[in-house]
Amino acid sequence: MPADVPLAADPTTASARPRATPVLPGFHPDPSVCRAPGDDVVWLATSTFEYWPSVALSSSSDLLTWEARGSVVTRPGALDLAGVPDSGGAYAPTLRHGLGRWWLVSTVVGGDRPGSFACTADDPAGPWSDPVVVEGAEGIDPALFFEARPGGRRDRVWWLGTRLRDPGSYEGETEIWLRELDPDTLRLTGPEHVVWTAAQRGAVWSEGPHLVERDGWFHLVTAEGGTERAHAVVAARSRAVTGPYEVDPRGPLLTHRHLGQGHPVVAVGHADLVELPDGEWRATVLGMRPVGGHTVLGRETFLARVTWEDDRPVVNAGVGQLDDAVVGHGPRVPEARVDDLRGSRPLDAAWLSVRGAPSFAVPGSDGLVLDGAGAARLHDPTGVPGFVGARQRDHHETLELAVTARPGPGGAAGLVVRQSGAADLRVEVVRGLDGDGLRVRIVARETGVDREIAGATVEETGSGGVEMLLRASCRGDAYDLVALVVDPAGGPPAELLRARAEARVVSTETAGGFVGVVWGAAVDGPGQLVLHRASRTVG
Repeated sequence: MPADVPLAADPTTASARPRATPVLPGFHPDPSVCRAPGDDVVWLATSTFEYWPSVALSSSSDLLTWEARGSVVTRPGALDLAGVPDSGGAYAPTLRHGLGRWWLVSTVVGGDRPGSFACTADDPAGPWSDPVVVEGAEGIDPALFFEARPGGRRDRVWWLGTRLRDPGSYEGETEIWLRELDPDTLRLTGPEHVVWTAAQRGAVWSEGPHLVERDGWFHLVTAEGGTERAHAVVAARSRAVTGPYEVDPRGPLLTHRHLGQGHPVVAVGHADLVELPDGEWRATVLGMRPVGGHTVLGRETFLARVTWEDDRPVVNAGVGQLDDAVVGHGPRVPEARVDDLRGSRPLDAAWLSVRGAPSFAVPGSDGLVLDGAGAARLHDPTGVPGFVGARQRDHHETLELAVTARPGPGGAAGLVVRQSGAADLRVEVVRGLDGDGLRVRIVARETGVDREIAGATVEETGSGGVEMLLRASCRGDAYDLVALVVDPAGGPPAELLRARAEARVVSTETAGGFVGVVWGAAVDGPGQLVLHRASRTVG
């Protein structure tokens, strides 16, 4: 080779890799995207699983910057999440516009009342109807497709679902079925059509189906391989909505499973497509960003460009993987958030609770009062624990809570970094069963077992508790956990306790499940916690 010809960059080096950063960082899985005809604004729905309110909504005019727009199910009691396990609850929604209104379909998995449901709205900003159970809609990951019909006739509405094959030829074999939905009664009608199993022989969990019609072709886009490192997006097409569908021979449409476990973005899949006003197409997908092999942020929403070749979709043509440069995206630091809850201010829409509305949390003049008498214990596997939290959005983010903790006998109150009921990190004030004295401790809970990392006694004030600053700082592969005592005389807070915990404790790889870290304030058992202020900063 001539000396003046440069060698190609080593594609295995980090500097040679395309950079991919989420457009919705933190726990925003299973994105479904939709734009109404004639509208410049695009809307997106993501799964919330056991968290309430259910099914998060965001909107954007450029698909790069998104505004949180609340949730679909917000009325207490409208969706029964009682008894759902960790990572049960509201799965994989589909958001669509058809017949002059907006539609949202999803499935409650586990609990006392599992099943698929539909909600409708004239405006995606709400109000949305209460969920209506769609009887006979087996499985998970439902979707809707509105098939245009000639002669001015009303669009035909199709319901898609994913279920395990019975009998299946191997474990994890699923099928995607299609049946007409009466839009007036929300009842399934007519014959059922099984339209798909998998693109790859032996592939598991063909799921998350979406249909797109373009130039006389019906395109079925699904995920398969399971929502972990083997995740992929595949496609098929048919001249008829009911099939038969022929697999795209160039598939998978998108995956990162061939890039190795050391790639910065893994588990890419679960795509939904949207056409923009200028005729361009985009896809939203989920992916995970592990640090040191462990993922704390959960499955996040990424963006890709879609082009069409030979009447088939191509994702990020010429690159073949997620790449910020293809969609004009770049790394963005999530904005700092300070929630001052004094003066009877309520929590905003960014805050979540578990399995139901936080009736135990009441705004007060001094802050939000979390009362353990109205909540289940923190690690109760089926009830509504006394916890409110927000999604962690970055690998280098700090949550600080200004609180007054007043635990009763055998109770605790403080800061929780929650992955599930069996996996968390806590900075908490506890009182013994005998009711005497307060103690502050830092705890790592792994596979349902608590391990105290550090502890110290603290003096009780006249309020019947102690005023503190509690802090959790994620540093990629670890969390720094700090407790400071507030000086009643107005002096600087005094550090009482500090410890470092491994982030793997609250990672998906250790704890399992489908969510990311949600961190915030909790009261566990008898007593109260007054949350005066919560701040979240990145850096």
